[in-house]
Amino acid sequence: MPSCLAYTPPVLTLSTPMPTQEAVAVIVMQVKFSSSMSATELQSDNEFIGTMKIIGAKLLGLDSADQDLVSVLVSASTRRLGTGRQLQNTVDIQYTANVPKSRAALLVPLATAAEMQTVFATEVSTLESTTGSTYGTVVEASLETLATSLQSTIAAAVAAATPPPTPPPTVSATPAPPTAASEPAASGAFRQSISCILVAGCLAFFQN
Repeated sequence: MPSCLAYTPPVLTLSTPMPTQEAVAVIVMQVKFSSSMSATELQSDNEFIGTMKIIGAKLLGLDSADQDLVSVLVSASTRRLGTGRQLQNTVDIQYTANVPKSRAALLVPLATAAEMQTVFATEVSTLESTTGSTYGTVVEASLETLATSLQSTIAAAVAAATPPPTPPPTVSATPAPPTAASEPAASGAFRQSISCILVAGCLAFFQN
């Protein structure tokens, strides 16, 4: 008789859950910047945006290498005639820094408008020397506002930071390979019946 394949239930595998990700503090800052360029021109200028990201990192007490934690958005604010009747734009520059909570809790940002002004002047001067373009200057009054609120802004961002939810482990079923079931042994009565049939057949053959 052909052997039969026995059913084996599938093996259930419990996957290891992903490690918990650290919470991120989202710190938002804003200053005003006076420029002959429009907000659209400044936003599309990669060199300018790169410099603003470095400034944003330094305002928070981070290094220039941490600029990738900062994103910059330039939007229109006001327009007026400047010196020589040249149109002058005052734009809003918004910095959004996504800093791991453990680092954000230890940040020591620039404390005064004068310190912030020095960073802006140095970085923008370097940018203008490199590109040969004139970009403008930061509005000092906006630095005064930022200096008085930055520390509390950071504290609020740290307090609001919550880790993303950890996905639960998943259960997967892996089919087990089928196993051959052993063929049942013939019973004694069945073997005896077969033997009798064979003997009777042999006797009939010799009698003929």
